[in-house]
Amino acid sequence: MKNLNILFAILALIILNSCSSTKEVMNDDAVRIDLEKVTDLENFNPYIEPNTGKQRNPSTLRGNVFSVTKIKNDSTTNEYVIFLDQMAFNLENPKYEYIPIDIVDLQGPKIGLTSNWFENYNNPLNHDVIREVDTLTINDKGCGCSKITCPDCEIECPFPWQDRANNRSPIFISANIGIASYTDKSPLLLTESGFDRPFGEFAIGYRFQDRSKAHFQLGLAYFTGIKVYENQTNKLLNRDALMLHGKYQFNEWNCIFPYVYGQIGASLDVNSIYMGKLALSTQFKGMFDYECDCEAELDADAKLKHDLALKAPEVDLSIPISIGLGAGFDIPVNKYFDISIDLGYKYMKIGETTTIYDFKVPTSKPMSIYTLRLGINY
Repeated sequence: MKNLNILFAILALIILNSCSSTKEVMNDDAVRIDLEKVTDLENFNPYIEPNTGKQRNPSTLRGNVFSVTKIKNDSTTNEYVIFLDQMAFNLENPKYEYIPIDIVDLQGPKIGLTSNWFENYNNPLNHDVIREVDTLTINDKGCGCSKITCPDCEIECPFPWQDRANNRSPIFISANIGIASYTDKSPLLLTESGFDRPFGEFAIGYRFQDRSKAHFQLGLAYFTGIKVYENQTNKLLNRDALMLHGKYQFNEWNCIFPYVYGQIGASLDVNSIYMGKLALSTQFKGMFDYECDCEAELDADAKLKHDLALKAPEVDLSIPISIGLGAGFDIPVNKYFDISIDLGYKYMKIGETTTIYDFKVPTSKPMSIYTLRLGINY
C-alpha cells in the first residue's frame, strides 16, 4: 500500500496547490486616481465598477484595499493596488481590480509614510485612521486566484475549456486505469496482507441537461476487478463488477471541472453470482411465500447447505451489493476529450463459501477498496 499512499499525497498537493487567499476584511478606504495618467481604459476603467457596471466617482474610489502587490514576469516587475469597490461588497464572487500603482495619487508618502498606507474615505488624511495594507511579491504571474483579474495575471489554460464545453456529445465514454489498495486474509495462513493492484474501469452512458455544463451523467461501468483469496482453495480469484454509474460535474474552476461520482452494482464472479441466486431465492420466498424456480433447481446437498446457512448466525446470506464513490477533476485536452484524475472508495460484498458441520455453505464477504484512477473521457 506504500505506493498508493505516495500517490494520494501527490494528488492532495495538486488539489491544495493554489495561491493564498486575500483577506476578506472590508474597510472604508479611499484610492485617489490621477486621471491624467489613465491611458488604458480596457484594463482598468476608473469610471465604471466592473462587477456591477455602475458609474462611480473616478477621481476617488471608495471600497477596500487588500494589498499592494508586485508581480514579477520574466524581466519586468509591475506593481498594483488590489481593490474591491464598495458596490461589490455584497456580491458572492466579486472580481477584484488591479489598479496600476503609477496612476494612484498615494497619500502615504505625502505624510512621511510608505506607499502601502491608505486613508479612510470619511476621514481623509487623518493620521489616526490611515491604514497600512500588506505588501506582496508574486512570481510567475501569480495566477490561480479566481477572484483576481488583471492584465498580467490572467490564467492561460493549456486548452480553452469553453471550446471543450461546447463540443460535448450527449453520449459519454470513459476509460480509466488505476491502483486499488485493500487488505485480505489468507484462509490457509490466517495472515492479513496488503495489496496494491492495477485495474481498469470503463463506463458509457448519457449526459443530461445542458451538455455545455455537463452537470449530470448516468450510465453503466465495468470494473475489471481485484484478486481476493477464495476460502476453500486459498487461491486468488478475480472479482470484477458491473455497476450503475452516476457522475455530477461542477462548473469550470481555473480551467478544470471538479466532479463527484457514485456507483451501485454487483460482482460478476462465479461465487458472487451463486451467492446472489441464493440470497434472492431466500428473500423472495420470505416475502411472497412461494417456491421460486432457482431454489427448485438446487440439488439435495445445496438445499441442506441453504438450510444450515439460515440457521448459522455467522453466515451472511444478504444480497451481495457493491457501492462506489469518489471525487476528482476533469482537465480538457482538446475539444472532444478530457483527462481525469480522482480518488475513490469501493465497498464490495462478494460471494464466498464457509464450512459448517462439514458442509460448504455460501456466504458473503465484505471488502473495502481505496482507488486512485487516471482516465480519458469523451
